[in-house]
Amino acid sequence: MTKKILLKNKLQAILIKKDDLKKSKGINFFTSDKLPFQIASMKHKKGHKIQAHVHKRFLRKIYSTSETIFVLKGSIIVNFYNKNNKIFKKILIKTGDIILFFQGSHGFEMKKNSHFIEVKQGPYLKKMDKKII
Repeated sequence: MTKKILLKNKLQAILIKKDDLKKSKGINFFTSDKLPFQIASMKHKKGHKIQAHVHKRFLRKIYSTSETIFVLKGSIIVNFYNKNNKIFKKILIKTGDIILFFQGSHGFEMKKNSHFIEVKQGPYLKKMDKKII
């Protein structure tokens, strides 16, 4: 089941479990249109076509970097931190799971040998983008 991780009613992340992807049919967005990053599962039958398109260029203001982790193999504990840099929640993500981060602090512990893909907004500005806690 898709799970929202909240801190003081503010969305920190959305966890999409492997089984959530199996259940979806057609186009299934796991995020609202208002979030700075969207993710959807799409299942179509052979021969289905998606119209050719281009995404129009326009200025967007984004105040934080959203990122997504796709777990290809393994098991990872995600630690979520509050403003005092204390862990307020731990969740386990496994092979086939996807997690989107929208704000807040997080870290990872590999429970098993793990292989995952990270996708995030760019450009990455090392001195401005990330603060180690």
